[in-house]
Amino acid sequence: MIAVQRFDPKTDERPVWATYSVNVAPSQTVLDALLVVAETIDPTLAFRRTCRSGICGACAGTINGQPRLFCQAMVGGMRSSGARPASVPSGVEAEIFVQPLSQFRVLKDLVVDMGPFFDAFERAQAWLVPSARYDGLMSKDVFRRLWGATSCVLCGICVGRAAAPDLSHPAAVARVLRLACDPRDELGETRLALLDQPERYDAEWAEALKTACPKAVDVSGLLPGE
Repeated sequence: MIAVQRFDPKTDERPVWATYSVNVAPSQTVLDALLVVAETIDPTLAFRRTCRSGICGACAGTINGQPRLFCQAMVGGMRSSGARPASVPSGVEAEIFVQPLSQFRVLKDLVVDMGPFFDAFERAQAWLVPSARYDGLMSKDVFRRLWGATSCVLCGICVGRAAAPDLSHPAAVARVLRLACDPRDELGETRLALLDQPERYDAEWAEALKTACPKAVDVSGLLPGE
């Protein structure tokens, strides 16, 4: 049994819970269970998914009170966790409770407004500006330094869990830190001027980001002053 928090701001005053009995194996994912619901029980259930491989970040949400990627959460593991979120009414009974990410405005059911998240990347100009001086080579030391910060899938799970005071979204800060140290980028360390309070991005913040991130993004070797 899986319980899903439903909400359509166009028609609902408040969220409601719907429970579904789905036949999925313990080795299948929560995303698989949601797909069964949408395909065989309730096609109106709204949620995002694309790659089903933990690469795109589209299926981020909350399972049993913890932010997760639906495609990486095994049904068996979630059933055995026994965690019941405090926000679930006492009359709702299920083995798995699914909710949208709480950090964002809900558009419908499990679909949230990611606009502010991507706006932070726009403000940070967080894309590679190719450098004419780059010779096409990267040393192993530089590669290893950058590698830990490259696995971000833009899921938004880190928002609210690893506070970023200026750009608002830790993923955007992580991208700025990575590009500032990337020899392929024309702007380089001048990007750090986008961080109003760079001293806040220290080892403690980097560890908070790594812990919050489902892909364990690690910027510890890219922090200002290191």
